[in-house]
Amino acid sequence: MFFRSQAFPACRLHILGGMRHCQGRTLLFVLFLMALFCLIPGNPTTGDRIYSILHREGKGLTHETRSEIVTSVLSLSREYDMNPMLIVAIMKVESHFNLRARSQVGAKGLMQVMPIVVKEISGEMRLPESHRDALYHATFNLRVGVHYLANLIERFDGDLTKALIAYNRGPTAVARNYRNRPIPLNGYARKVLSAYRDYLGS
Repeated sequence: MFFRSQAFPACRLHILGGMRHCQGRTLLFVLFLMALFCLIPGNPTTGDRIYSILHREGKGLTHETRSEIVTSVLSLSREYDMNPMLIVAIMKVESHFNLRARSQVGAKGLMQVMPIVVKEISGEMRLPESHRDALYHATFNLRVGVHYLANLIERFDGDLTKALIAYNRGPTAVARNYRNRPIPLNGYARKVLSAYRDYLGS
């Protein structure tokens, strides 16, 4: 299953094998296709990187759980047009990749989703009643958390800093006080953006 091999060495092997049979423009085309395959977001290289982060930082996660998280992150990043490393950065800051994390105010799981958020968006997500208390399940928690974050990004006109602070503190105060002006970075947003930059460069 996921992601024990490294994608770049695999790509290099395919390229080297292809060079024996290709010349001129055909070779350039092959190289272009292989480079595209190796670099586009959401491909196995991105999955390998996420799996490596989870293996390194997600204490207690099994191989199966890490694989489930990678699959969910890649799928949701495509569905919501969101960089997968942003999702990983939020998980790191919110829960340190702890499936059973619970805050003092009742936020739960990998993305520290509040039960009231599930209730608020359950209609638009068409969540079955039986699933609304499943915030300790990796796939469900990620789906709700990413959906909510995407809503906030749209609400604040693509301003990621405002969306992150609203994710952490709630959107009402952000909308009331900073709707039409920049918002200063707080500790939470700074931590997420710092982890995001680190993971993009990993």
